Amino acid sequence: IVRNTDKCVLCGLCVRVCEEVKGITAFGLVGRGFNTYVSTAFDIPLNESGCDGCGECVKMCPTGALTFKETDKKTVPTPSWLWERS
Repeated sequence: IVRNTDKCVLCGLCVRVCEEVKGITAFGLVGRGFNTYVSTAFDIPLNESGCDGCGECVKMCPTGALTFKETDKKTVPTPSWLWERS
């Protein structure tokens, strides 16, 4: 899961779904006022925070601040004549 804090509007849906539905507190609102942001406890990486990678927070995010990390590399199409033997 990749976090983009520039897109976050601090709705708190990711925090709520993680805590109330999954019973895990991987995310939390940190700070007060204009300095508030969504992060893990002590700003540790998400994979070390107890997150099980279920993706419920990604589904609930209305702005796309949370997305799945792209692991597949894009393949380049090759013309069929390269595969034909003469």
